[in-house]
Amino acid sequence: MKTRASYLLALGLSLAACGTDNAATTTSAAGSGTSGAAGAGGSGAGGGGTGGAGGGQAGGRPSGLPATETSADIGAFLKAGGYKMSPWVSDVAAPRPMTAGSQHGDNVRVWLNQTLVDAIKAGHDGQNTNPPPDQWSMAVKEFYDAMNMIEGYAVALKTASGTGGASWTYFCYGPGSRCLASATGTEAMPIYGKGNASATSACGICHGYSIFTKPPM
Repeated sequence: MKTRASYLLALGLSLAACGTDNAATTTSAAGSGTSGAAGAGGSGAGGGGTGGAGGGQAGGRPSGLPATETSADIGAFLKAGGYKMSPWVSDVAAPRPMTAGSQHGDNVRVWLNQTLVDAIKAGHDGQNTNPPPDQWSMAVKEFYDAMNMIEGYAVALKTASGTGGASWTYFCYGPGSRCLASATGTEAMPIYGKGNASATSACGICHGYSIFTKPPM
């Protein structure tokens, strides 16, 4: 039976493999990302749109997602506040304490897209023996500072069907160790990659390729 404790134990064993060199675990300069390649690009200018409010995107992607899963487009989506547009929902109305054992610290708020909400309500959360979240499920965790100002984000985007790290894309930046104990991501050089890539394998292991946050009732 999978538990958060087992994920954290596995995370501790995996961090050495992820490396402690920030340059090895963060991405290159903004705007140079390519889909699915760990450490392939930052979140700066040149990203695509926010997905719009109606209709799906090209290639069967639902609306309300980054234009692509590149680091630049995820960064642009966050900056535009696309994750705050209906039908996205947040788990709480204001920043809350961290969940026990979380790497991301206190003062957080999580937003979930409609695909993820529907998947969790259907029992597709990837926990225990449950099926994984559906493709195009996405969660955005906001990091707040002591003044309740956003100082970073953690993103999990299910970019393919199935289980395992290759089906997830992770993106994170924030001060100190709010992303990883071994590396600090910045807005210009976020920690980014697939869950089976060296830069972000710890993300996938800790999260167990699932989503712990539940949508509001």
